[in-house]
Amino acid sequence: MAQKLYAKLKHSVTRKTVIGTIVILLIFQACSMFIGNYFFTDAITERYAESAFATADACVTTIDGDHVTEYLTNDEYAQEYEEIVEKMQTLADTQDVTYISVIVLDETYTNMVYIFSLEGANYDYPLYDPGYEREATNEEYIEVYEKVYTEKARETVVRGESSSTGAHITVHVPIENSDGDVVAILYVQKQMSNLAADRNQYRLNIACVALVLIAISVVTIVMLMRRQLINPILKLNDETRRFANEHTVNKEELEKLTKTKDEVALISEGIYRMEREIVTSQAELIAITGEKERIGAELDIARHIQADMLPTIFPPFPHIKEIDLFASMTPAREVGGDFYDYYMIDDDHVAIIMADVSGKGIPAALFMVIAKTLLKDKALLGGKPSEILEYVNERIMGSNGMEMFVTVWLGILTISTGEITAANAGHEYPVIRKASGEYELFKDKHGFVLAGMEGVKYKDYTIKLEPGGGIFLYTDGIPEANNEQAELLGLDRMLEILNSCDEKDPKSVLAHVDAKLSEFVGKAEPFDDTTMLFLEYSGPQKEKTADEVTDNE
Repeated sequence: MAQKLYAKLKHSVTRKTVIGTIVILLIFQACSMFIGNYFFTDAITERYAESAFATADACVTTIDGDHVTEYLTNDEYAQEYEEIVEKMQTLADTQDVTYISVIVLDETYTNMVYIFSLEGANYDYPLYDPGYEREATNEEYIEVYEKVYTEKARETVVRGESSSTGAHITVHVPIENSDGDVVAILYVQKQMSNLAADRNQYRLNIACVALVLIAISVVTIVMLMRRQLINPILKLNDETRRFANEHTVNKEELEKLTKTKDEVALISEGIYRMEREIVTSQAELIAITGEKERIGAELDIARHIQADMLPTIFPPFPHIKEIDLFASMTPAREVGGDFYDYYMIDDDHVAIIMADVSGKGIPAALFMVIAKTLLKDKALLGGKPSEILEYVNERIMGSNGMEMFVTVWLGILTISTGEITAANAGHEYPVIRKASGEYELFKDKHGFVLAGMEGVKYKDYTIKLEPGGGIFLYTDGIPEANNEQAELLGLDRMLEILNSCDEKDPKSVLAHVDAKLSEFVGKAEPFDDTTMLFLEYSGPQKEKTADEVTDNE
């Protein structure tokens, strides 16, 4: 299986490299052929032009420019005309030209008269009789004629293989009289019959050379790749597979691959460092995992200890029919800093506490234990809520090296009257339920938090619970709960949730709030501990008459 994977890797890399090399060389060949073909064609054309001009110049030397216009009208120059034709015919036959003509043009360079017109021995080309007149319709030739006449230029016209008469070149030279005026134009046309053959041979030569270069390049690249890249990669692959199975560092084998000082050497050094770091990290991870498991076990014990410290028996006072109570605390971490408490001070008074320690986790939980213990101890000794808070504040301030603080709402309910005497040390507003079932916020006066400053004084106030009503206490983890859109629940939404609850008993009320809170938060991470308590007050219970007792029996 491993050999197949190695072969697949090798063939894949080699194949891609070979294909890339061939493509690059083919592109280079195409560019070379295009450029070479252009310059080759230009050179061949220039060679044909030189040959045609040489023939034209030789012909011009046989013509007397002063007599050109009289050759066809004056018999005196008939003999001279015949001699010129003979010499020009000899040049046409020996220089392999298609034809030679001499023409005279009017002032517009559009009408011409042929003086001489003859063809080469190897060509059958339509000729014009001496004295033949015709109109020049080709704009390119008209421009050429004008330049020859006015500038004494030597002009060339080239036609490619797509021409009806095949690839050819036509050169135009002026014929001047003794005064230096241009009186006629001599032009020579020469077929470029070998152009296509020469160009094709050139292309074939270039293609053959390119194929040889491609073959040599591919073989060389494949050999270099196998030695410099493929084989080292296979060795690196073997080393990574060995490390995955054995989890040990093989320094010697990797050092062999670093001697080349190339990219493979850099990869080898990287793998060596990676192996060392992985081995080190594995040892550290084992140690960290063990420590994490130990801490997790301790936190689990702490969570159970904290849960056991909070009262969890409901209903808490089954013998007292005037009140019913339910509470819950959900920490944001393993342990939290929120806490609630309730206990009988005497037969007619119940203390209710809702508190929130700054911070979270174990430090908050430890501070919570201290605050909870001091509050209960002082409340059982008697005193107003404000006095209890002042006492606890002074005791905590004396041993608060961590500079933490706790918000507390403390209320003492007189069972027989439904009146609560309370004091607030920086905690959330309580929510009162009326006898009608409507919930509303009771905005009491906040004192300063406990453990925040020495010598703080707190004020008591009273709340009168109606029969069928109650009080809802909570920590800031409820109104400050965040959803996935980072929106706060807020006090208004909390009151809406409470007022949407059709149930009256405390346990159902808290279950309703918890469900709606979970629905609002969704998958967002818990922001804070969430703690709440609801006490329902049924009112004073009247004593049964003797007749009622008899009827019940």
